Amino acid sequence: MKHKSHCHMIGLEPEEIDWVRLLVDLLRSPDPLIPELARQALEYVHSVAEPSVQHAVQAAGAPNAL
Repeated sequence: MKHKSHCHMIGLEPEEIDWVRLLVDLLRSPDPLIPELARQALEYVHSVAEPSVQHAVQAAGAPNAL
C-alpha cells in the first residue's frame, strides 16, 4: 500500500498540485529530451512572468525585493 505524504508549500494553491506533480513527472522522465523540454518551458514561463511579478512587487511598495 502506497502512503500519500503531504507537502506544504507557501504560495501553492490546492488546484495547482496536479500541475506540480505533472511537472515533476516530466522532469523525472527517462527520455532525456522530455526533461530538457520541460526545463526550457519553465525558463520561458519564468522570463514571461518575471516582469509582471516585478511590477506587482514595486506596486506593493517593495522595490527590488526579488
